[in-house]
Amino acid sequence: DEREINDNVEGYDVLNDTYKQLRDDGYSLALSLRNRDLLLDSSFYLNFDFFVVGSSMVGEIKQNTRSRLSVHVLIEQLLKYNKPIIATDLDGWQAIELLIQSGITVISSENITASNDMILPVDKKKMERLTALADKYN
Repeated sequence: DEREINDNVEGYDVLNDTYKQLRDDGYSLALSLRNRDLLLDSSFYLNFDFFVVGSSMVGEIKQNTRSRLSVHVLIEQLLKYNKPIIATDLDGWQAIELLIQSGITVISSENITASNDMILPVDKKKMERLTALADKYN
């Protein structure tokens, strides 16, 4: 988690070395983001294979334009690292559309399909809506 790293790490050298060793050992690393501002040194984000943004990042987008703009800025900053961004636990189609519009293509939401241990098919109407959004913005 980005916030935990920011709060608990004095220098990045030891952590960078540890993450490099993990990647050399074949592990993929993801960084969970809970803040709309990138908190760490920009070179530190290169250690990760994925970025995960959750509902706390986009929870207020219904309320104001400033929140939507800050989410767009964050996504643009993350896209510069050329790593997949995974959006999870999105609440509502407005949040889903905003993130697809921002360039995120890996999305999880109860609005798309309910959580389940098994892989379930997506409702045809929802799939058509997602496809239309992807076609519109990508």
